[in-house]
Amino acid sequence: MASECKTGNGRLAYVDALRGFTMFLVVFNHVIFLSFGTDGREVTSAFFGLFRMPMFFFISGFVGYKALEHWTAGFYARRVRQKLVVQIIPALFFFTLYTLCHGGNPLDALHVGFGGYWFTFVLLEMLLTYFTLSLLARHTHNCVLDVGLVLLALGLGYLSVGNRNDTALEHVLSLESFLFFFQFFAMGVLCRRYYGQLMRLLSNRWVSAAVMLAFIALCMTQLNDTCRTEGRVDLVLHLACRVMGVLTLFNFFAQRESYFSANGRVQRALTYVGRRTLDIYLLHFFFLPDLSHHASWILPGDQVLAQVSIGGAIAVAIIALCLLCSLVLRTSDVLAHYLLGVKTNKTENHSLKN
Repeated sequence: MASECKTGNGRLAYVDALRGFTMFLVVFNHVIFLSFGTDGREVTSAFFGLFRMPMFFFISGFVGYKALEHWTAGFYARRVRQKLVVQIIPALFFFTLYTLCHGGNPLDALHVGFGGYWFTFVLLEMLLTYFTLSLLARHTHNCVLDVGLVLLALGLGYLSVGNRNDTALEHVLSLESFLFFFQFFAMGVLCRRYYGQLMRLLSNRWVSAAVMLAFIALCMTQLNDTCRTEGRVDLVLHLACRVMGVLTLFNFFAQRESYFSANGRVQRALTYVGRRTLDIYLLHFFFLPDLSHHASWILPGDQVLAQVSIGGAIAVAIIALCLLCSLVLRTSDVLAHYLLGVKTNKTENHSLKN
């Protein structure tokens, strides 16, 4: 069973590695989908898409939960203020810069949303929801957090399959993504909250085998058109497939915690990327090449090996460029704090005093 071995800074190494791997999948998908101008139905995009963004939100909920946080009104206000700075200012800055670089008008976001930068706004909405439930639980009953997360996950998940008005507010808040992915964020919070019970369950060989086999079987229903069903049944199978995919990938990394805690090159690279996910997410759009005119011969058909090797190599190069830019920006405490959400010594000391 995976133990809770932490690095010197209190982080779980395998969670950082998992986050780094998920960040690679995000950049890889944008290379395949945006750079090559594909329709997103390629084997690799379709398969990774089953758990890529759910995994990202799951990890966000997992690392967002802190058992020792004392939820007073003052603490709640500080946490909200911190997250507003981390999530809003960097996203608005880089979205505006990217839009201007491509000849667009940033004010159009008020009608059509923030494009690829939707993730930061949706994550903020989820964090604020979690903060509010935590404050309510502190002043009522501890079970309010668990019950609230479960009920919201079910309710918002149900709403995500309904018809919605195509309004500017829905685009700005990315409500469709919030409704669809909140369940995975809630799942991450609850898995972290009951980490011991989760790992005892997943360490059972029969349970882990059942989860993996369920994921494989459900993948067939999603990737093979002949196995697809219609209506709400397909939506339930789609959700179940994503949940099993998240659990399978999480269990794979968790059961190899000692490996990812080692000091090898692969481990260091993955954990380093995992600690710079926001930097990479904000910056990688600037480095996506336009390869749409060459897609037919660079990325042939459904050739998995070609897609993984070519798309993966380009994704690694983009991540390297993002990390280089991140290092430059981090030489300034002010830019690091307001553009990348980094906690500087000054902000950490201010939080301790309060």
